[in-house]
Amino acid sequence: MNAARDAWEEQQSTFGCTHRAVLFKQFPNWLNAMIHRRHVRFVLRSLLPGVRTNLDAGCGYGRVAEALVRAIPGVEIKGVEP
Repeated sequence: MNAARDAWEEQQSTFGCTHRAVLFKQFPNWLNAMIHRRHVRFVLRSLLPGVRTNLDAGCGYGRVAEALVRAIPGVEIKGVEP
């Protein structure tokens, strides 16, 4: 578990809280941004109407959870990172 935490912290110190930190490091930023938008659209389409809580398993630094909070006022997101 410590090795995983150390690897995550190294990745964060290298890339910060950007899409590149958790998506494809060799892709240009515009392509990672497009992939991120598609992820968010997929999750939003998959949610049941009137959802008030959501579990983000493998949330990383919360890029999808943050987008959901902006898109659905009042939603509560629980993030879990292994």
